[in-house]
Amino acid sequence: MWLGQLDSALTVYQNLIGIDPTYTESYYNIGLIQLDKSEPDSAKHYLKRYLAHNPSNRGLIETSKHLLDSLGQ
Repeated sequence: MWLGQLDSALTVYQNLIGIDPTYTESYYNIGLIQLDKSEPDSAKHYLKRYLAHNPSNRGLIETSKHLLDSLGQ
C-alpha cells in the first residue's frame, strides 16, 4: 500500500477480511486505499466498518473519525 501498489494492497486486505473478518486494521487500510483511489463512498463504508468492530487502537479510531467527519459523516 505504501509503495503505491493500491490494487495489490486492496486485494490483500480483502483476502484478509475473508480469512479473518475480525482483523480490524484491514477495514481501516481499505478505507485509506479507497481515499487514495478517490472513492469516498467506499472509504466511508470501510471506515465505518472499522469503527463498528470496536477496535482498540486509539490513534486509528481518532483518525477514522476525523476522516469520516471530513467526508461529511
